[in-house]
Amino acid sequence: MDTVPLTPRLEDGRIQRASTTRSSQTCVARLPSPNYTDDKHSQDLGYVSPSRASSFRSTLSRGLSFISFRPPIAPSFLSLPFFRHSDPETNTLFSVSSHTTASSIDSGRTLVLGIGTTDKLTQKWPRPQSLRAKRDTEPHGATGIKFSHEAVSALSEGLGLGVDKARQWPCFKWFLLLSEITIFVYGAVAMIFALSIWFRTSDHADVMYVADYDILILITLAASILLLTAMVGLTGTLLNSRPILAVYNLLLWPALIAMLAVGYTGYKRFSFSLDRKLNFSWSKYYTPLGRLLIQNSLRCCGFYSPLHEATPSHRCYARTPLPGCKGKLYRFERKNLGTIWGATFALVFLHLINVAIALLCSNHVTRTFGKGITPRQYRLTALDVQDDAQKFSKVVRPEMSRVGSNGTYREDREQVYIHE
Repeated sequence: MDTVPLTPRLEDGRIQRASTTRSSQTCVARLPSPNYTDDKHSQDLGYVSPSRASSFRSTLSRGLSFISFRPPIAPSFLSLPFFRHSDPETNTLFSVSSHTTASSIDSGRTLVLGIGTTDKLTQKWPRPQSLRAKRDTEPHGATGIKFSHEAVSALSEGLGLGVDKARQWPCFKWFLLLSEITIFVYGAVAMIFALSIWFRTSDHADVMYVADYDILILITLAASILLLTAMVGLTGTLLNSRPILAVYNLLLWPALIAMLAVGYTGYKRFSFSLDRKLNFSWSKYYTPLGRLLIQNSLRCCGFYSPLHEATPSHRCYARTPLPGCKGKLYRFERKNLGTIWGATFALVFLHLINVAIALLCSNHVTRTFGKGITPRQYRLTALDVQDDAQKFSKVVRPEMSRVGSNGTYREDREQVYIHE
């Protein structure tokens, strides 16, 4: 007996056209079947529907190449399409479309379960392309694919490759960079001023060293914090590192507190009974060496007169013509303290503006969040594929069955052969 093509018996005489849908992810294959859409000509043996004829021609042209008579074999892990690196069109899984109607061949049941990468591993993504290879130019001019171990490690940790081009910087990054430069400038000015006092390179440095020693320490501390903050901010901006910029935002607040401490101490000493404070300090806190430094710097002797708590020297003695140090010291302190607290409070307002700029712009140093690299915990690995393969490894293609030769099918075949 001749072999009959594998076509199931239709229940109601209506069936959709056999179609094969192929995409980059799935390939849908259906068994061929005749089209019985023309009911009014179903009894006429001499009539063949054009759609039915074209359907059979396409089916016969394919040669039934999609039917396999080999015993079903469970897919193995190494034969899965995930491990093929050829053309993407060949790396597809064969499945049957799930949107079948009630009048389909298998009454709504598919031959093979729909298997797709997006359906199975929706929470994982392939490894980023930037981690696989990087174009590099060899010394001889040939362009190849190279990637150093250090660069792979840096990218895998999300550190990036370095500084972006200046023309690609967003406006937020420019504002942030300008803000950090201003912090560096007034921090550097404060540090230069403090160092000039510590190393006695400015005029009347000895007077401030003795009379305003606590303010000098606060200025040095504030300048150090400002310089450290500016360097951290510049590093984070140039490297597009949001964690470093977060540290920069935190350091702005200790710097603000240090600046307020300098301004408040200077203003309090300047405004409340400065002459009495100087008199008390000359008698109780200043050492003989400190008094001598003030006398030599201001060219005076004693506090009220050479006979009042003076430290003797070759310039200061009982009958010296030099005046007392009270007037000169008071005028110096008024000028020096007024300059310190005025400049400090002026910089505090600028520092608050820099804090606002840092808070608003630190998260926008790049146009995209992060480095555009998939986080490590969301990358598709071989273990993920292996775990997923174990879930559908038992899914096999069902065995094909033969349909008995009946009159309806033989008549249909005779119609096709006669009119062809």
